[in-house]
Amino acid sequence: MKDRFKWVLAAILLLCAVAAAVMLLSVVRQFFHREPNQNGIVISVVEEETEDGTADGKEDTCDGERGDSWGEEGLGGQESEAIEGSRTERDEGDTDGKSGQKPLESVGLPPAPSREETCPTVWIISDLHYMSSSATDYGSAFEEFVSKCDGKAVRYLPEILDALCEEAMAQRPDALILTGDITMNGEKINHTELAGKLARVQDAGIQVLVIPGNHDINNPEASVYFGGEARETEAISPEEYLEFYGELGLFQAIDRDQASFSYVYALRDKVWLILLDTARYDPVNLVEGEVRPETLLWLEENLEAARKQGIQVLVLGHHNLLQESRMYTSQCVMDRSEEVTELLERYRVPLYLSGHLHLQRLKKHKKEPGATGYGIHEIVTDAFSIPPCRYGVLSWQEEGAVSYETRLTDVDGWAQRNQVEDENLLNFSEYQNRYLSDLIKGQITGQIGQIPEETAESMGLFYARIYADYCAGFKIDPKEVMGKEGYQAWERFMPDGRELDEIKAMIRDSETDANRFVFSEEITAEKQ
Repeated sequence: MKDRFKWVLAAILLLCAVAAAVMLLSVVRQFFHREPNQNGIVISVVEEETEDGTADGKEDTCDGERGDSWGEEGLGGQESEAIEGSRTERDEGDTDGKSGQKPLESVGLPPAPSREETCPTVWIISDLHYMSSSATDYGSAFEEFVSKCDGKAVRYLPEILDALCEEAMAQRPDALILTGDITMNGEKINHTELAGKLARVQDAGIQVLVIPGNHDINNPEASVYFGGEARETEAISPEEYLEFYGELGLFQAIDRDQASFSYVYALRDKVWLILLDTARYDPVNLVEGEVRPETLLWLEENLEAARKQGIQVLVLGHHNLLQESRMYTSQCVMDRSEEVTELLERYRVPLYLSGHLHLQRLKKHKKEPGATGYGIHEIVTDAFSIPPCRYGVLSWQEEGAVSYETRLTDVDGWAQRNQVEDENLLNFSEYQNRYLSDLIKGQITGQIGQIPEETAESMGLFYARIYADYCAGFKIDPKEVMGKEGYQAWERFMPDGRELDEIKAMIRDSETDANRFVFSEEITAEKQ
């Protein structure tokens, strides 16, 4: 009897041991299914799935159509739709102790595919011109500064960037790239806050890549705005720039230029991004850009190394490679641009991306008018700080082609999710159009002479609408706009004015839409 009892007891103990082992194995598997990012922080992302089980971000994109930009509701015919893609959920527990952000919630996803097995996607922000709310009290000095701006939504730049960062952490591009003019005028107070926000994105496992623009280093215009006075404030030096942004691209580079902040980032084993520092800030900031002679040699060395290894290269910089605008004809194209263009084309680089111009533009280089065949394309991403506050998305396809499109930042959705009370943010898609229209119209009507008030209002509104579509890279139909009352008023009352010349230049520059493009022939040529 005692022997039977011993056997039963042994069987029960064995079953308990097996159950405990199974539970332990489950816990271990869940732990290792969470993927550490480059900084060792464990993260996991909530994603919806399609019927075939693949992750689907469901991103609404700007389709590049201008729509009815001449209605009563505002400019550009673009309304921000809430992005329906997955949201990154925040844990209700403690912060991670490094960035101050709460850690992302683990949902037990299966292991992510190998980085080399997926097609990369990068997001591009140009001309953020970030200004911290700590740099102003929003008094009369601030209002005076904003009134002279070219349309930047300065008051809400922190919130617009927060919305973009939240989108990035939910949609998870391979990299978030800032192509210069990252601060308003290089103020240290703005760099400090901006670098902190970008570090949190990188802590979430998304590589942030930064290069400076002509506003960011050794800028004598660095200012803060309190009361009725704009006061000088501390700018940053090149050494301080490295302290702020070294961890955001430079220290992850596979090669760095010793003469500038240019570097090479390996997006994939066979895809490199070369980020060119085209800014001039030694000993003081200048508007004009250049690629230094030493940097040009460094660039050629890396292009040659890529060619030998069969690596595809795309190049990004702040200043423009090609003349992209009939309206802005100076201080935009970098010095010695012909040398840079010749070098990039010698190595059959398909694409150069830039900013600086504050316009959405697309142009193919032709050695002479009417030339066909290969030529490098330049995409200029319009200023993220100017409505409609969009960013560029560069995506690689299975067959090797690369596509580009612009997307609206979902500020409305961000404000609702974060229970913001400011009505302008909750209805930002409407507010931003009205803001840009009122600002530009006010600047133009202030320059119009002795013309009846109602007519001056019509002329100012017409200019503002053309300007908004022009900056956003929408196609403008000459016959349509020249038949408008506002255009006819310009021809009647100010036919020799500078403003009418600008209107004509904007119309001529907008024969095609510049918001979406697919590069395939040039990519194929790169492989051959």
